[in-house]
Amino acid sequence: MGKRQSPGAYHLAVSTAFIALTSLIAFWLRKIVNRFLPENTLPKILLMELIAAGELCACCFELIIVADNFGVGMYAVFLFLLTIWWSLNWGDASACPYTHLEEVVEGKLNVVIAGAKIFAEMAGGLLIFKYIQYLWQLELSSTHKGRAFEKCSADLQVPAVLGAVIEGIATCLCRLASRAIGEVGPKYAAAYDSFVGTSLVVA
Repeated sequence: MGKRQSPGAYHLAVSTAFIALTSLIAFWLRKIVNRFLPENTLPKILLMELIAAGELCACCFELIIVADNFGVGMYAVFLFLLTIWWSLNWGDASACPYTHLEEVVEGKLNVVIAGAKIFAEMAGGLLIFKYIQYLWQLELSSTHKGRAFEKCSADLQVPAVLGAVIEGIATCLCRLASRAIGEVGPKYAAAYDSFVGTSLVVA
């Protein structure tokens, strides 16, 4: 039996193309929503959250392929660039429930609206699952072979409760850093914020 070749440039190009396709679809969906729905209306806000969450989940699914086959370093580069892209294109959408809970605690957001936003984000994540399955089912790259219907496995190397604590602390640190950068308002805030977020995820 011949030795299995490591994934090369072609396989990385396929993953890059899938991420680019997802980002482009989300970009044009936002354009359509912006064109046909009035500003600051609930339907528009919820649709923007749904699109952002779908884009986030789809890209992160593909980032799993990148990390598994090309290492954490390449994964970090992709995540850093994507985080900058998201910060420049999502507007007020966050795709993250904790931001809405944070606003509720601060008295900036109604609990009902926060719940609606979180529901929209969950819907975006669920809807995108079939899209990813379809792309992976094409098996344009050997890195996607058998992945479309493969049983999910976790990278968690610690007990679930400890993992939740670690995730909570990392999220808290990320938010504190993001808020500090936002208040100072440096010229390259998006890049600084992306660097902090990527570093915490990789760590």
